[in-house]
Amino acid sequence: MSLKESTVAAEILPVAARTADANSSGVDTWNKGRPREAIILLDIGAVSGTTPTLDLKIQESSDNSTWNDLAGGAFPQKTAAGFSELAIKGFKRYIRAVHDVGGTSPSFTATVLAVFGNGLDEPV
Repeated sequence: MSLKESTVAAEILPVAARTADANSSGVDTWNKGRPREAIILLDIGAVSGTTPTLDLKIQESSDNSTWNDLAGGAFPQKTAAGFSELAIKGFKRYIRAVHDVGGTSPSFTATVLAVFGNGLDEPV
């Protein structure tokens, strides 16, 4: 899947070890050209701990204060290093990432990026 036109990227979660539940700051998509769609990229490098799990979802907000889960905005649960992408559309002005970390002494070195655009090419 690829974005058709007017793409711009934004970092949602900087690279860091994720060892506890947290929310990112809101990203103002209107500063990105008021995109209609985005591809969210999750890159997990190192993973450690006993039975570590990472649940990551995207939330949306009109005012950067009241947040709701974005329909179709959750990644499948992660337990190992790897790269994943998720296409989203129809979101409100602000988006953020929310992650829950589980297991015994879990650590996920991860980053989340968004690539915004005004249309997606369908996969061939």
